[in-house]
Formats: sequence, C-alpha cells, structure tokens
Amino acid sequence: MPYYTYILQSETTGQLYVGQTNDLDDRVIRHNSNQNKYTKNRGPWCVLFSRQFETRVEAMALERQLKSWKSAAKVKDWVSRQQSG
Repeated sequence: MPYYTYILQSETTGQLYVGQTNDLDDRVIRHNSNQNKYTKNRGPWCVLFSRQFETRVEAMALERQLKSWKSAAKVKDWVSRQQSG
C-alpha cells in the first residue's frame, strides 16, 4: 500500500497544511468536509504537492522535514523546485 506526503493550500487564505496518509483522495475530501480540526472552516483545500512512498516511515520523514521549516515561503520554494526539476 502506498503512502503519501501532501501539501494542501487553502483557496481562500493561501494557508498551507502538510500531512501524510495512505489514501490521498479520501484525506482531501475529509479536509474539505471539515473533519480535521486544523483545517476546519479554512478551505476549500487543493493539493499543492504530493509524493508517493512505499512506506509510512518515508512519508512521515518528509512530513517532519517540511513541518520543521515553519515557513510557508520556504515550503512553497521547495515545492517550486520539485516541480521544475
């Protein structure tokens, strides 16, 4: 079963959310139906970036790295470099 690290962006506020899951489509639906405390009433959310991994450990490692930056600008710059490279 694949796992994903994903970055969502709020279409209303521009805010980012970083997470990991084994069912990306379902997770986005749950975020957009206000089933997540952090993203509740801040959407709609769209997927800015996702990367698939073979293990949850790998997905969690990237999630931790991205969250450790604590800067939306740094995360967006990293996403931009991933998409252009």
